[in-house]
Amino acid sequence: MTALHEAHDIGLHITGSIRLIEKGNPDRLTEAKQHVAMAALYDDPGLPTTLITPEEVAALHPLVDTSGVDAGVFTPRDGDVDPTLLTTCVAGLAKADGAEFVHNAEVETIERRSDGTFEARRRALRPPSPLLSPHPAPPLAPAPRLTSRPPSSDPRPAARQVRTGAGAVFEADAVVNAAGLWSRRFSRQLGLEQTHPASVVEHRHPAFVIEHQYAITETIPALKGKERDGLLVGPYEGLLSPGERGGGAGRSARRAKRYTRARHVGHRRAGRGEQTKVRTEWAEGPPSHFAFDLFPPSLDRLEGCLLSAMSVVPALGEVGFKSIVNGPTIWTGDSLARFSNAGVELRVRSGASDAASRLLERVTTNSLPKRAGRTRLTYAPTSAGNILAEFTVTRTGTDGNGSHDFYLCASRDYARHDLAAGLVEAGAVELVDCTDEVEILHVAGPSAQALTPDALMHALCPEAASVPFLQMRNLRVCGVEAAVFRISFTGEAGHFTGEAGYELHAGYELHVSAEDAAPLFDQILRSDKARALGCRPFGSAAVNALRVEKGFKVKADLDFAHWSEARVDAFLITGSGSAGVDAFIPDARKHEAHAWSVLGDSPIRDATGRVVGFTTTSARGAITGRTIALGYVKRGESGAPLALAGDGGLTLESLGQIWPVELLSRPPVEVGGKPRPAEAEPIAASG
Repeated sequence: MTALHEAHDIGLHITGSIRLIEKGNPDRLTEAKQHVAMAALYDDPGLPTTLITPEEVAALHPLVDTSGVDAGVFTPRDGDVDPTLLTTCVAGLAKADGAEFVHNAEVETIERRSDGTFEARRRALRPPSPLLSPHPAPPLAPAPRLTSRPPSSDPRPAARQVRTGAGAVFEADAVVNAAGLWSRRFSRQLGLEQTHPASVVEHRHPAFVIEHQYAITETIPALKGKERDGLLVGPYEGLLSPGERGGGAGRSARRAKRYTRARHVGHRRAGRGEQTKVRTEWAEGPPSHFAFDLFPPSLDRLEGCLLSAMSVVPALGEVGFKSIVNGPTIWTGDSLARFSNAGVELRVRSGASDAASRLLERVTTNSLPKRAGRTRLTYAPTSAGNILAEFTVTRTGTDGNGSHDFYLCASRDYARHDLAAGLVEAGAVELVDCTDEVEILHVAGPSAQALTPDALMHALCPEAASVPFLQMRNLRVCGVEAAVFRISFTGEAGHFTGEAGYELHAGYELHVSAEDAAPLFDQILRSDKARALGCRPFGSAAVNALRVEKGFKVKADLDFAHWSEARVDAFLITGSGSAGVDAFIPDARKHEAHAWSVLGDSPIRDATGRVVGFTTTSARGAITGRTIALGYVKRGESGAPLALAGDGGLTLESLGQIWPVELLSRPPVEVGGKPRPAEAEPIAASG
């Protein structure tokens, strides 16, 4: 960003910021310490984020009343940028690189055609009235638009096509919904927001237009003669110069320009300092002519935020406010990030055609199961070899009928998006999202004699006990139709058998219709066998305690890691000419050296204090009784790891505490629940 500003002047101000921690809130102080620890993974080592005292806060920002301040988190490289200058700059660079923009045109509709292309219709916009806007009009029209590139000579098949109302046709590899206030309209048109028969709207795009205000003060004597002689106060994102972000109180204020064009905004979550007003009549965005218009000020909704800010910066109470700006913005309903489903289920169908097989071979890493009922674990990588998604793939067609239908389970609902990106044979493959129709019950237990999952499942459904590992059968369990998988994410049951060596007897997954899940769960727990075995419910905390010490990864351990970093080699098939890895990585074994692409939570340091790695997930191991964390070790400039198993002096910083850790290279517990011998090399940091 700094280099871009030096070359093009995008209005970047590196002012630093302070996040205030109020007295009497130990939880906020602990959170602040973890914030500082995490910042060590991203900061310039020469200008680190630090925890500072109230006296240091006062020295950096004399206008702050520190009597109620316990500490501050100082980020010296924080700042702000002029969004109009930045957008104009990026647009200019994109245009110079061949992008084409359509100005002063509103995209009214976008339709997905049956052949996989898109059609967009537009109409001309009237110019916005400058009399209603406190901001200079940006060079690009504010209405929702579609930006695409001209037809390419690339020989690959075009994935999508965009048509505008005036007859111009644009080819595009993807449609990006960047319509802001109008974005929900296009999500609905693209099928990302659906209305069910019971008139219940499923919000896959759960954002709403709200009114947002901020106030600009008159000149503050202590700032007179400065570039910015007033303060801007509002319940929005941003920091002071050098900045102060209220903790639990969320108090804030920010320096503003001398005139009413407010470049800088204070912080307070909408819905906390300001009583949020949702424009319910604008479910699909405001009318197009509202592009630069404003709402009348509503001081009663802003009053609490202003009083809170005055308690932190008393100088605010000594001057008046020259203007209050109230305009539209778009926000999620609870002002927090939206979390997706815990898992996603997809059906990929192409009937007698092998298009589904070819699609999955192209976009995933492992070979596909050849026979109906067989299951494989596989990954979807990017063109650079980074992991986008993890799937279990089950062939569902009947042997001998030539079917190429598959059932996929993955974490998080963007797995659907990941697969669709590889779908270039429009119309040949059907992707059916059945996430909301399916629930999964997990039956698992230790390997000790009668407590195995086999004992319970044999009593509930005798045929289930004969399902081989990594296979699925459609059976009836307690009278309920279920897809019974012999698979486990806890890896608890196992034994050795004859010359075959180790044979895994994993737990079971019962995939049933959503309406049958609760009754089946109740029947299992109430069964005589379950009572005799002492079966009881368990949740994600128990699963986490079992899976982490065996090195079983979740999505947080894989997000955008390179396949060579994430240790998924066992599920990576090369040289077949059609498998996903060959399609994405020309030579999978000769990748560019990566400096560890996964972002993490807690830093791991060596004896000198240098950050050598980080954790991704952790839990107290159910078998070892130790805290086990999966994570990554960074590479140095030479490509060699910065730390190795057995290195001494390693520590992990978490929640303000420093813990000694031992770096392992393989999991401390074998699949099957047996602690690994001490001389073996196990995958995570433990302490």
